[in-house]
Amino acid sequence: FWDDVLDLLEDKYDFDKLKRIHILGDGASWIKAGVSALKTANNDVTFSLDRFHYRQSINRISSNPDIKAMLIDYVENDDKHNFNELTKLIENDSELKLKSTHDNIKYLKNHWKAIHNTLRHIKIPCSMEAAISHNLASQFTSVPKAYKKPNLSIYLNHRMHYLNHIDLRKLYIDSRSFSKANHQVIMDPSIDLSIFESKNRYDKSFTFNWLKIFNHPK
Repeated sequence: FWDDVLDLLEDKYDFDKLKRIHILGDGASWIKAGVSALKTANNDVTFSLDRFHYRQSINRISSNPDIKAMLIDYVENDDKHNFNELTKLIENDSELKLKSTHDNIKYLKNHWKAIHNTLRHIKIPCSMEAAISHNLASQFTSVPKAYKKPNLSIYLNHRMHYLNHIDLRKLYIDSRSFSKANHQVIMDPSIDLSIFESKNRYDKSFTFNWLKIFNHPK
């Protein structure tokens, strides 16, 4: 994965002139491996834990809103002592702790520096989780193995066009053959543009209605 990322970076940038590279993610080992994979003698590469997973871990330690507020305060003010004291109390209280308490306390401790990289230094969001969940997964994973790989790449490409406000109807029309006669445009074969009409409500079961248009040859 990181070899591919490196190829993309070198294709778009003068890699020798890059001074800082920030990697954001959920702390998975394969993501953090990017720090060493992209490190050179000329740059500084850091890993930061994105805000979504940091706050998610807080929510999985305790359901008590006051305790969650205290944990956030201790983390964001770099108060490890009180964080440790409070989390010990939580783990020893059956009414306060959750099934996921221990693992998420450990998760926050292991990523303490990475959390502060996000909070204090780079201060930028990491939207990948939302992008995958809402823009891709919600559309294409409701029916497992529903798409063939060659078709899926086409669908994803058009989905990205749509999300970037590119007129799919115009793209489709421009891709078709046409001729002019008697001041009229003749499409061969004729096309039905009703597929591009917006629906009154969103329903995954109707996803195929806007996907089928992409099966037409260019």
